[in-house]
Amino acid sequence: MIKANLSKKTIIGVALAAVLALGGFSVQSLRAAERVDTAATVTITANIDSNDTSVFASRYKDSWNADSIVEMDPVTVDLYKIASLEETGTLSPDSRFSNIPVGELLKSPNADTIIEKIVTPAKEIAEGLSPDKTIAFENGSLSATATIPGGAGLYLYIPKAKDNRYSYNFISYVILAPNSDYTDTTGTSDKWNYNVGFSLKGTEEQRTGSLLIKKKLESYNISLGDVSFVYRVKGQLDDQIIDNVYTIDFTGPDQESRLITGLPATAKVTVTEEYAGVSYKPVEGSQTVYTDVEIVADDGDEEPVIPPATVDFKNTYDDGLISSGIAAENQFIDDGNGEVHFDGRKPFESENVR
Repeated sequence: MIKANLSKKTIIGVALAAVLALGGFSVQSLRAAERVDTAATVTITANIDSNDTSVFASRYKDSWNADSIVEMDPVTVDLYKIASLEETGTLSPDSRFSNIPVGELLKSPNADTIIEKIVTPAKEIAEGLSPDKTIAFENGSLSATATIPGGAGLYLYIPKAKDNRYSYNFISYVILAPNSDYTDTTGTSDKWNYNVGFSLKGTEEQRTGSLLIKKKLESYNISLGDVSFVYRVKGQLDDQIIDNVYTIDFTGPDQESRLITGLPATAKVTVTEEYAGVSYKPVEGSQTVYTDVEIVADDGDEEPVIPPATVDFKNTYDDGLISSGIAAENQFIDDGNGEVHFDGRKPFESENVR
């Protein structure tokens, strides 16, 4: 186990400035004279800047309006204690993170080095662990706090957020609790501050969803052979255009489906049966067009919590002949129940019949 001794003022100043660089602090040189109270309660607060105009911050704020179309899951930040901070200022790695080189903090590392050598390997370990504490934003608040009795230490924080359209990516980082805000230039207090915090800055990524087209062919003319039904899916979400055609093929009466994946979540599409074969018609009362079908995010999950948007079409043989010269032995239809019936027409009819 590698320990990092941060007890000397100058070492504390350099190391903590690097540790807190992405935590919302702009400290040039940190110092702390007094010993750490390891029994004290520390608080770690995550903040969303009220002036932040990013997609994440804007949609989070909007999601709490009564008429909002934004449906955001709870915004959370998982905390993992990488190391304990002892009275003397020494960092002792937690047994779960014993391979994390916290001693790197003594080398005045920049943010990229901290991410590479501490944050990234710590995140890999954290994937198999339950968080020590979770910060949860509630009721539209722009800040949320975790209270940790006797919690002095170095923490990895991993923010998580998504809504019905976007998932959000955040920079995970580390924060020391307590820290000191003493600077040579301002001459403020050199006491340990047991209430620390950082700001969330998220970038958005479009989520995707699926559309399930279900088709039931109730009766089928064997003599006409295989039949294809063609569907057009058309819509738009901002500057994303959706316009394509898809086929569902039948070799007999049956129920088939076509799952279309990778559509932008929250887009509303129109699904139209463009072609149903010249000898098939919609079942009475069934739809041939669906409008404003909203795509629900599933991110490609094979077993999504929310089922995909679904449309149903039903067709049947319409007693028409595709061409002349149909022999009597071919004038049978399969009803889908294993029974084949004579269709009642005379052989060699010369015109398509409707």
